[in-house]
Amino acid sequence: MSLNLRQKQTECIARMLNLNQPINASSTTANEEVYKILIYDRFCQNILSPLIHVKDLRKHGVTLYFLIDKDRNPVHDVPAVYFVQPTPNNINRILSDAYRSLYHSFHLNFSTSIPRPLLENLASGTLASDSIQRISKVHDQHLEFITLEDNLFSLADKSCFVQLNDPSAGDREIEGIVEKVVNGLFCVLATLAVVPIIRCPRGS
Repeated sequence: MSLNLRQKQTECIARMLNLNQPINASSTTANEEVYKILIYDRFCQNILSPLIHVKDLRKHGVTLYFLIDKDRNPVHDVPAVYFVQPTPNNINRILSDAYRSLYHSFHLNFSTSIPRPLLENLASGTLASDSIQRISKVHDQHLEFITLEDNLFSLADKSCFVQLNDPSAGDREIEGIVEKVVNGLFCVLATLAVVPIIRCPRGS
């Protein structure tokens, strides 16, 4: 069986744009009657750019798309699909958008697993602002990597090699880098839906 990472990631993104509902296999398009807005951060914009073009967004019912850190006007009668990294800044911006009722409903998609403290902040913040009813779904997409070719990807960490080989780097910094790399590789495997076979010499 041939594994095409680019195709797999594109399929995951298409399903996300279809509000995480299955797409008609015969047309490979979303329900065109459900118009929506796409909100993303810089990192997720880089994930989308090699895979999805403007015409593809239109095909999946996306009529408008914005960066999350830009000022946006309310569009009360349409759902919004968020595709962002699970960071404190992004959570705070989502809470602000929900409080201001910018969109009819919020479909939150995180590029990787959202840490429990941030998830609790999201829940408590929407409860406090009485906007929790606008949060329709929360999904961990495990897409935190950039596919450049069919089977070529990047974790998009330009300073990783330098940091790992920096003599002054402390254990905490090294562990943070390794954890980020492991998380990125896990996202690749989860997207491919495969379990790796790891081989190493005995005693190593």
